[in-house]
Amino acid sequence: HLLTTHGRYGYIAQNRWLDRMLYRRVLKRAAGLIAVSDAVRRAVLKDFGGVLRADNCHALQNPVDATRIAAVGELPQDVPADGPLLLSVTRFSPVKDLETLVRAVKLVRVQMPDVPLYLVGPGNHDRNAYYRMVRDIIASEGITGVHVVGRISKSALAAFYRRATLLVHTACTLPDDFEASGLILLEAGVFGLPCVASASGGIPEIVTDGLTGKLARERDPQAHAAAILALLRDPALARR
Repeated sequence: HLLTTHGRYGYIAQNRWLDRMLYRRVLKRAAGLIAVSDAVRRAVLKDFGGVLRADNCHALQNPVDATRIAAVGELPQDVPADGPLLLSVTRFSPVKDLETLVRAVKLVRVQMPDVPLYLVGPGNHDRNAYYRMVRDIIASEGITGVHVVGRISKSALAAFYRRATLLVHTACTLPDDFEASGLILLEAGVFGLPCVASASGGIPEIVTDGLTGKLARERDPQAHAAAILALLRDPALARR
């Protein structure tokens, strides 16, 4: 049998002894394992290298169906038709580090007050404690210009990719989780959309700093804001 792991699922079994025992048996008998990034591959081998041969463990990035993504739909009515616009396609989860994102946007708007951020993705409901925390940060720190859109169709997402000036992705590394790959960074590439992203997990395997986007330190709003402003102020650099 062949295994594939699309994230921390490849090594989360390390956290419980029964899962660990069963998973080690599965890995020991596997013909091989495919991970979506070298960062995931290394994490799996770190915990299970004793039973999984390194030469049987390979990294293969997720594919993107460009024909499906390129079916462009309609934007929500409140999205401005022109001007710079920041987009984050994410979910309200601690590993996405949205507190760093909204604080970076606050710093950007000091210099460019008309630049909005549109947050697209699931988890924006009161049952989600992380969503409540991010919402409270926005309110308590007086952060403006952040629009939470929630889950949308693929065609509407394609419209956002076409409309946006930059994609911003501020994922971070947690003790039991990290950004395995960043499919939305690949999707942004379909539309030629430059990215500002944190140098976390498998992200640097997709975004090459200074070539396909800019990388910033994890959990550093100032570094992300500086990278965003550099691209907003230099449209030729952003296009390149």
